[in-house]
Amino acid sequence: MGFLFAFFGAVGGLSLSSQERGENIVLASIFVFALLCLALAKKQWIPYLLGLGLLLTFGLLWRFLPIALGRGEALGVVTKTGENYFLLRTFFHSYYVAAKGHDYQVGDILRVSGNIKELKMTTYESQFSFLDYLKNLGAKGEIASPRIQDVFCVPLRIGAMRNRFLSSFDSSTSGLLGALLFGRKDYDSSIIASADGLGLLFALSSSGLLFGWLLTLICNGVQAISTERKGMIASLIAGALLLPLNIEKIGLSRVYLGRLVKFIDKKEKLDYFSRLGLSGLILIAINPFHALSSGLWIGVGISLSRYLFSSFLEEKKKAIAFIKNYAFVQLFLLPLTLSSGDTHLFSFLYAPVLLPFMAIFAAMGILSFITLPFVHPLQGYASFLERMMGFFGKVNIALPLPAISATSVFLLYCCLFLGLFLHEMGFRRTRNALVIAISGILCISLLPAGYLGLEGLYFVNVGQGDCTLIYDRGTAVMIDTGGVAGMDIATETLIPYLRKKRIYHLDALIITHPDYDHYGGRDSLTAHFDVRRCIEEAEEFPLSIGRLHFENYNVYGGDEANDRSLVLDFKAAGKRVLVMGDAPVEVEAKIINDHPEVDCDILKVGHHGSDTSTSEKWLDAVTPEIAVISCGRKNSYGHPSPKVMERLEARSITVRRTDLEGSVEYCRFSP
Repeated sequence: MGFLFAFFGAVGGLSLSSQERGENIVLASIFVFALLCLALAKKQWIPYLLGLGLLLTFGLLWRFLPIALGRGEALGVVTKTGENYFLLRTFFHSYYVAAKGHDYQVGDILRVSGNIKELKMTTYESQFSFLDYLKNLGAKGEIASPRIQDVFCVPLRIGAMRNRFLSSFDSSTSGLLGALLFGRKDYDSSIIASADGLGLLFALSSSGLLFGWLLTLICNGVQAISTERKGMIASLIAGALLLPLNIEKIGLSRVYLGRLVKFIDKKEKLDYFSRLGLSGLILIAINPFHALSSGLWIGVGISLSRYLFSSFLEEKKKAIAFIKNYAFVQLFLLPLTLSSGDTHLFSFLYAPVLLPFMAIFAAMGILSFITLPFVHPLQGYASFLERMMGFFGKVNIALPLPAISATSVFLLYCCLFLGLFLHEMGFRRTRNALVIAISGILCISLLPAGYLGLEGLYFVNVGQGDCTLIYDRGTAVMIDTGGVAGMDIATETLIPYLRKKRIYHLDALIITHPDYDHYGGRDSLTAHFDVRRCIEEAEEFPLSIGRLHFENYNVYGGDEANDRSLVLDFKAAGKRVLVMGDAPVEVEAKIINDHPEVDCDILKVGHHGSDTSTSEKWLDAVTPEIAVISCGRKNSYGHPSPKVMERLEARSITVRRTDLEGSVEYCRFSP
């Protein structure tokens, strides 16, 4: 088991060294310590510490070794591609390069010159963070305005072949083939959208499970007419042909390497655990950042779990064996599935019906890609699959369960893996206690109830916009919604965030003024969420909702929307707060003149930090301890203004920014 523990050490080392937030460092430390205890119990602490030390050192060097900023060039190999970008890896760094409509692929060697800068991107609360995704791939910088020179290009141009192949089919069929064969999901495709709406998108993914199933089918087919050895050879040859179609998928590479290691180990000197660990270590040796890939450690986790429970999962009847294995994999993935916030009640029933059809479609697609396009058969099959999902959609119940926190997911998997090892070592009573612990954590995480006694103040990250949420023991009020052109900020950000906080209604929605970046999500939020009152006029203040009391200081009117922006004073989470909207310095001066007693603990800085607000006289009057600025990364307005930042720093005011930190939260529990 030495290779397996070396793999665990490597994953733990890179995970620990790559964390930036304190709570994540604590979780990673617990993970590393728990695995160390297991390694000591199994007498495998030497390989574990070796893997831990190597990747911890690498991760720390990567994290603290600076990149050369400014004009420069980088010679490296392409390690990841997207439709409009690729990652270029040099000896130690990886760079993000925006290249719209490029045709580069993994393995190409390029020389890229341009403006090298720190990698920064706008992110939104509760949405997929492309920035974090790129960092987990090892990207640390960006080469802007790139000039690209080809040094060596892989002769077999899979990307061009893929595009020609997919262009032969209609949008639904090409969308399905692109997802299953090439890992490219086109959300404009009706069949992809249908699967997403049913919570079945995983069934349309090019994955290690699908790839492994196809190789097993080939191996068993050849073995039935020949020998086991020839079956293995046939599956390896087929895998070598199929792997280039989606070489970026770590799960596919891991499955193939596992089979290759088993084939080479003729005398079976390596047990299952060692083969599993060795395949993972090979991938980490190729690229250390594979240790952070969910496709790698989830795949290893599923394989390890299935092996330890093989006596339970074995079944002579293939149909029952399939159901058992499918159910086991779904239970393993349940914490990750529930972390999205919406749970489709019947997807676990629909998926096992759909998966065999998808596997057959994938096999037909691969054969068609290698030979010639089977246009009419594949389009007819895709139409049948789309009708099947349309039938499923007639009974589609989605439960708005609260998303499980990252801490709960971590604890669940820690308990699961610890239980598996205790089971393997024969400690059944302790294993049973852990099963109870897992069930308890899951049930508590899913309770759709607000936290008793919680008082919360949340400045929600909506990019270049404003949104403030106040929660007081069951009473919830939102001030502004943000607004982003081309995106429904309510359904994609606000509602998932509210559910994560176990808030299922808003007692009031207050709009400070009619600028889109403040009210853009209003209509969608009121249409898709329980909003009991919408307040937009200054005449409705002072306002009391539950124990919350709001005063509006801006009663002066004006020609511009910003001149009429509400300036709200309230207390929340034990803090006195001023939310300024976009009120300019002229309004600030009038408020100081009429309300010399104005004061606050937290100042929601006006107009996203623009120098049209937040004058020196205003800061001297309200004397905040904390200033919160809501703005988007790399916004075109230059917010926050350097002048405003200088004023805040000169007064030793703590500055919190959503573009740098994400959502800013202050909470307390009170009796």
